[in-house]
Amino acid sequence: MNLRTKYGITEQEYDARRAAQDHRCAICGTHERDIPSHPVGRPRLDGTPTADAARLVVDHCHETKRVRGLLCVGCNAALGHFRDSPQSLRAALRYLEQPATDG
Repeated sequence: MNLRTKYGITEQEYDARRAAQDHRCAICGTHERDIPSHPVGRPRLDGTPTADAARLVVDHCHETKRVRGLLCVGCNAALGHFRDSPQSLRAALRYLEQPATDG
């Protein structure tokens, strides 16, 4: 992992966050063992398997660059789709809480 360059944290800090979050996504609570892992990088020429990607990804504020926590890929992508906007997320929550209508 390129944690130091990308997020300014060490692998030990990443592991400490994982432990502090009980190895779960900070939003949905899914345990990392239940998150599928996918190989990263190109296949190696010698045929050995590539490393698996981290199951919990680092979430950070794009303005301040500070790390907020560790998330599953789905929750991290959802925040990105809402452009990290609390107002948009609140609007989505209000929408979801409305009763469904026919037609």
